[in-house]
Amino acid sequence: MNLKSINIANRMTTQYLVGFLLAFCSLQSIAADSIEFRKLNVGLLEQIVIPAYRHLFQSAVALNQQAIKSCKQPSDVSLNNLRDRFSSYVNSWMSIEFFRNGPAKYLFRQNRIQYWPDKHNVVGRQLRSLLTDQNASLLDHSKFTQLSVGVQGVTALELLFYGEKAFDSFTNINIAGQFRCQFIQAISYNQQVISEGLIDDWIRQGDGYRNGLLDENNNLQVEKDIGIDILRLLYGEVDSIKTLKIVRPLDKSIEKAKPYRAELWRSGLSMTNIRQNLQTIGLFFDPVSYVYNFYNLENSVVNQTETSQSIAIKIDQLIGLSQQQLAQLSLPINEAVSDERNRQILLSLVNSLEQLANQIKHYTTVVYQSPLGFNSFDGD
Repeated sequence: MNLKSINIANRMTTQYLVGFLLAFCSLQSIAADSIEFRKLNVGLLEQIVIPAYRHLFQSAVALNQQAIKSCKQPSDVSLNNLRDRFSSYVNSWMSIEFFRNGPAKYLFRQNRIQYWPDKHNVVGRQLRSLLTDQNASLLDHSKFTQLSVGVQGVTALELLFYGEKAFDSFTNINIAGQFRCQFIQAISYNQQVISEGLIDDWIRQGDGYRNGLLDENNNLQVEKDIGIDILRLLYGEVDSIKTLKIVRPLDKSIEKAKPYRAELWRSGLSMTNIRQNLQTIGLFFDPVSYVYNFYNLENSVVNQTETSQSIAIKIDQLIGLSQQQLAQLSLPINEAVSDERNRQILLSLVNSLEQLANQIKHYTTVVYQSPLGFNSFDGD
């Protein structure tokens, strides 16, 4: 072999080695990314999502126990105690409301916990009809679950606790009052069963939803998809806060404002609900949280001027701004929409939420290099 042939052979060997090393490094990078994404997924589910469902179940149990206790001795005090448990349960629900798919979608649980928005007052009409008929056989749990989803959850409970003459109706010891209390107990027990089913579906050994999502042998969904789907759900929650919880009651002008479109306005929980929604979203991007969240995800994109951390900081700042704007309101949302000063604050909040949604979308594009697209949790 002459010198020229030897040089050619050496160059080819070098090229093969370089190619092999680049491929090996690429595989190592992919493997490292997979580990990081899996670590993120475990952190999101086990430190945020599942604890929220556990708390929902605990709040449902407390609500049901208080319903039983209050109905034994109906009074103004016992109704107020029941209202407090109701508020706690709603707050627990708002901390996991964003997760609209998976077990929450099964058996229409989402709507059976909260049927809203109720554009045509379906819940009010159906509830009045049921209270008038006083058919006690429908209160058996197996039959109660066959009733309209609207009368099974917190929308109906709010009417019972805060509707016209709620105190008089609750403390009335006649047949109508007793049936009303039995109906309250049927709803509260139903919420306990639903929330227990949710947490069981999540953590059950074998076919639990958590195991299905985190199964390393799951060929239908790569590790990245779980994070993308959670980002999609968070984006949807921000859009829901903006569109349904604020813009809908605001309407196009102060003259056309629709205060009764505010969420759970009778109980005064509209603002509290939004605050809890934002607080939960913040857990996923908090720079100082002990939770392994989207802030902590290392960005593996080469030559990228933005990182997961830099975008997560913007998201965290926008959540903080939204919370500050919410705190500036001097009236409940159902009243704020018709007040000039408070209305301007709500309009500023709408703008902040729009920016927040865009940043969540931007995070998905930059860090995951993927558009929000369809929801794989939904099985589409």
